[in-house]
Amino acid sequence: MVSIDRFLIGMFLSVAEVAYYATPYEIVTKLQVFPSALTGVLFPAFSHTLVNDRARARQLYTHGLTITLALLIPLTAILVTFAHAGLALWLGDEFAAHGYRVLQLLAIGVLINASAYLPASFLHAAGRPDVTAKLHMIEFPLYVPLVCWLIGAFGIEGAASAWVLRVTLDAALLFWMAGRALPKPAPIQWEIANAGPAASA
Repeated sequence: MVSIDRFLIGMFLSVAEVAYYATPYEIVTKLQVFPSALTGVLFPAFSHTLVNDRARARQLYTHGLTITLALLIPLTAILVTFAHAGLALWLGDEFAAHGYRVLQLLAIGVLINASAYLPASFLHAAGRPDVTAKLHMIEFPLYVPLVCWLIGAFGIEGAASAWVLRVTLDAALLFWMAGRALPKPAPIQWEIANAGPAASA
């Protein structure tokens, strides 16, 4: 699923259209270096805290997602806003006219996909690496006909839309599965009941 969109663009459209799609793709996917680095650090922390301090595991998950979004939302906004101007300055007006909408769509998709690194890493640390593989097996037979249809209907922008839809579904399912695996927060009533003795001590 990582490269089949470009293969299908070349098959249904032209090699030139592959370039108009692949260049924005290579630009925006570089943003994934941030969540990749973060989850590389958090994975052993998740593994440890899920065994020894489950409340801390939930806190790390929340903070990791907050940091990821705080980094990527401004960068995504910049890419979406200046997609045409940036491509025109770098590769010329003709390339920008063909590729800027693809860049905008893929930038939004990368933001969604990058946020899903956190639940995926959490599930792996929780001993459920099978979840991502199973999700991809479910998504693949849905994604291929979708991207073929959207390429035929909307060209490379259709391919970008199909990719965004796939990563959105993938992220939603990963967040749902991670939410089920997350340690539940302590009940408010319990915290209030213990506040008195703690304060008097």
